[in-house]
Amino acid sequence: MVLKNPGKTVTVKILSCECQQIEKLSDRLTELTLRDIFTPITRNPLYVAAEQSGCHPSCGIPVAILKAAEAAMGMALPKDVTIRFNAIAEASCPAEHTHPTGNRNYGDQ
Repeated sequence: MVLKNPGKTVTVKILSCECQQIEKLSDRLTELTLRDIFTPITRNPLYVAAEQSGCHPSCGIPVAILKAAEAAMGMALPKDVTIRFNAIAEASCPAEHTHPTGNRNYGDQ
């Protein structure tokens, strides 16, 4: 849950989670500022806290917190974000591959 505070901050509270790393993140991260939201990933307090908590680099929770913070501050629409993978069976993969530029068999170059 992300709640707007007076000024340019939000309170971050993860209500419950079965993941120990996210529980640690919840303890480390209680507030974000407007500046925090736009700080590059390598210095972003949220991502630093996620790393210190042992979160996997591809964990979706940190980005969900950032999106919720943006929405709480009125900087983004509160819309769902989805990561979708389309599985392709190896057997259906053609013998020749075409690069998006149209080059065939680009993996053999």
